[in-house]
Amino acid sequence: MQIPQSLRKIGRLPFYAIFLGTIAVLLCARWLIINNEPIVIEQAKYECLKKQCLFEVKVTNTGVENTSGKLIVIGDLSKPLLFAKTGTSAGAYEEEFELLAGESRVISDTLIFKVTPAKLRFVVSK
Repeated sequence: MQIPQSLRKIGRLPFYAIFLGTIAVLLCARWLIINNEPIVIEQAKYECLKKQCLFEVKVTNTGVENTSGKLIVIGDLSKPLLFAKTGTSAGAYEEEFELLAGESRVISDTLIFKVTPAKLRFVVSK
């Protein structure tokens, strides 16, 4: 007994739907993995004496791929300056870095600000 041609086409439809659905799920999972922020600040220490601040930050790549990023250190003022553009920043420092999968790196430096900062903020961006 032969299966009619119209029934064969209907039998293939679920296969294509499952195939396309699987591809869509895999693409979504890959997009989530790529757009996830794999770089984490594990430890951040700083000490400010007058206008000079010494900082030490440990960044870790928790992802499965090599990645690069930028560490931004921002000095916040206790009282905003009237003549500053944002009124909150005493200055900023940037350093670019590349990390292998699972690698950690300690970034440390001394910053000299024009005005004594109340605290330092550490931000990692791509």
